[in-house]
Amino acid sequence: MSKLNSLILAGDRGEGDLLARTAKVPCRALLSLGGQPMIRGPLAALLAAESVGDITISEPVNASELKTELRDLGDRVSWMRSAESPSSSVLAALQELSTPLLVTTADHAFLRGEIVDDFCRRAAAAADVDLWVGVVRH
Repeated sequence: MSKLNSLILAGDRGEGDLLARTAKVPCRALLSLGGQPMIRGPLAALLAAESVGDITISEPVNASELKTELRDLGDRVSWMRSAESPSSSVLAALQELSTPLLVTTADHAFLRGEIVDDFCRRAAAAADVDLWVGVVRH
């Protein structure tokens, strides 16, 4: 299986984001979870997944602190400007990046590399499918 490009949606909700405002962080992706910015969880999962190649982060409006926090990630991570909504950001990524494209969010705290690889294996085995979506009951 060839490696997939991936997109992490890390755009913000602007001034109305009560969680970010209460935590005094510029965007939700920087909320602390287990002592680390929340985005570190899905990033670690994508970096650990054998099925994932390049990772693009759809950046929030004020991305400077997020970029500073993630400066250690090197060449596997690139940035693209978020659009006005998550779905518009995905559309922009589909137009700019190669497909298929794996999409997740910066707040996907329970994502693990093994889960990503299993999902990608199952999706690759499906014939004549344009879109795969992973959901859980709880």
